[in-house]
Amino acid sequence: MSLVETLMENYSYYVQHFNRLEYAELFEKLKSRLDPFFESTDTVNIPALIDELLAFTEGRIRFPWRRSFVLFELQQYFLLYLVPAALDSAYPAAAEFGGLLRQCWNERYPKHSFAAATYEDIASGFENNIFGFKIGR
Repeated sequence: MSLVETLMENYSYYVQHFNRLEYAELFEKLKSRLDPFFESTDTVNIPALIDELLAFTEGRIRFPWRRSFVLFELQQYFLLYLVPAALDSAYPAAAEFGGLLRQCWNERYPKHSFAAATYEDIASGFENNIFGFKIGR
């Protein structure tokens, strides 16, 4: 199975299950699938990988009337899972991949652009706060 197939497998499931209870588990699952590919930077051609991912994106848009929906769903997957997993990785090639994926996506789809965030930034949004004060569950 190629890296693109591995990363994009069940991407819709990840987006649909983005909530406080499941986010940490799904994030770690994706990160564990991503890290082995970036252990050796010699085997990963990052620009080619980005091109494959964006070609996958174009391949998902079968009908013009579903374009916005498909792009939104893929954007959410990249924003909430794939880019943060790459940025939080211990491997420099993975961080480079995350930054370049965001940059290329934003250039190709300016109406669906996104900013990079880390896992901690996203997960902190699930904390219970009232007027900025943390409260217990």
